[in-house]
Amino acid sequence: MTFRPVYALATALVFIIEVLIALYMHDAFIRPYGGDILAVILVYLGLGHNRLLRIVLGGVFDVQDLACYAVGAVIAWGFEIARSFVASPRGD
Repeated sequence: MTFRPVYALATALVFIIEVLIALYMHDAFIRPYGGDILAVILVYLGLGHNRLLRIVLGGVFDVQDLACYAVGAVIAWGFEIARSFVASPRGD
């Protein structure tokens, strides 16, 4: 397994945002939906089997979570596309 500093920094940043949402957001949109979107990004970054993250990510199935997971996956996919676009040399 290769250490990737950019992924480590992104993971730390997303995790801190998740914790702040869990501690301080008590609304009807950001906490339930924004947190789920960020949870998918955390899983994408490879931290799915950590006990602390299971507490943050939650353990109860909700059908509405699926839509949030899909949005988070699309965002993560978009970051990968952008990263590969920036990293690949242009032939023009």
